[in-house]
Amino acid sequence: MTRKKVWLWNHYATDMYRNRGGRHYWFANNLINLGYETTVFCANTYHNNAEYIDTKNKKYTTDTIDNIPFVFVKTTSALGNGIARVKNMVQFYINLYAVVKEYIKTEGKPDVIVASSVHPLTMVAGIRIAKKLGIPCICEIRDLWPEAIFSFNKAKETSLLGRLLTAGEHWIYKKADALIFTKEGDTDYIKEKKWDTGQGGDIDLGKCHYINNGVDIGAFEKSILENRIEDPDLSGDKFNIVYVGAIRPVNNVGNILDAASILKNEKRSSS
Repeated sequence: MTRKKVWLWNHYATDMYRNRGGRHYWFANNLINLGYETTVFCANTYHNNAEYIDTKNKKYTTDTIDNIPFVFVKTTSALGNGIARVKNMVQFYINLYAVVKEYIKTEGKPDVIVASSVHPLTMVAGIRIAKKLGIPCICEIRDLWPEAIFSFNKAKETSLLGRLLTAGEHWIYKKADALIFTKEGDTDYIKEKKWDTGQGGDIDLGKCHYINNGVDIGAFEKSILENRIEDPDLSGDKFNIVYVGAIRPVNNVGNILDAASILKNEKRSSS
């Protein structure tokens, strides 16, 4: 029986290739173990790093690591969050069309495309290319991207840019054959916008699914054995809180510290 082909698209999976770990590296690994033929598409540049994978002036290059094929789409390096990064995103979006056309000639077309955000252009390309190929596209929403932009006053929701971003987001949610969210409750956002069919909208919540990042149990257990840390602050009767998330403005670590301080004072009061 012919194995089903799954293409995973993540602009920044280049770091997963180097680190041999991460969401789509593990997705690919598990899908291969389940009998699927899985390929990861990403940029040839590393996020916020001047290093890159040389495509030798070709549109793309390939490599296989741990039985996972990677396709590196040619882009220019981008450091920071300025024009260079926007250019990098647009190049990845535009070049995907030509790369897919070439790659299909030797490897055949996929049965499904899973297009993952950080930025929405990857999902737009996934939807459009999947339609041309006559296959479904699953869009993975890792960030409620326009909402984060509005929350930090990078743009106003009522501005022209804000309205365009929101319209683009709505289009992706509507056109995707299925949606994956990485956090529970993200579908409440669709309800708040009244985009769901239950409120007269055009997005069926039945196509929305939740898959968190999970844990590689084997790697976790190996790390426990090989990377033991002796830290007096983590032993004894001290009140310890360990935060293992990202430290960015959107994570609002200050609120976590405030909550930790309250919990610590409550514990002292009850002692």
